[in-house]
Amino acid sequence: MTILTRENVSAPPSSSLSPGSGEITEHGHGIRLVLVDDDEDYREAVSGQLADFGFEVAAFADGAAMFAHFAEGRSADVAVLDWRLPTSSGLELLAQMRRRGILESARRRCRRRKPSNAAVSCFVPG
Repeated sequence: MTILTRENVSAPPSSSLSPGSGEITEHGHGIRLVLVDDDEDYREAVSGQLADFGFEVAAFADGAAMFAHFAEGRSADVAVLDWRLPTSSGLELLAQMRRRGILESARRRCRRRKPSNAAVSCFVPG
């Protein structure tokens, strides 16, 4: 598991978008994001980029590692899932997450959030 935050990423932002985009959770921390992708290089690159934008990223190679993360009492506001994993698909992981109630608190916060000037302020399908 890799957890990256803006503070522990040394690479400079490679985009003109401003890090964090002003999106802050109700607790005052960056948005917590889980990323699941079996390609280590891609996972590392995307995690770093997302951390540059102010996300608190927890990256995993598979669904089992992600579910272990949640079993430890951790939570997330956003999930980015690879569609083609060796043992399952991102859609299957999403269905399991819904059955387990993962991201439900993010869904409730999303519905209470007022619109902001961010490009995407809140989208939780379902």
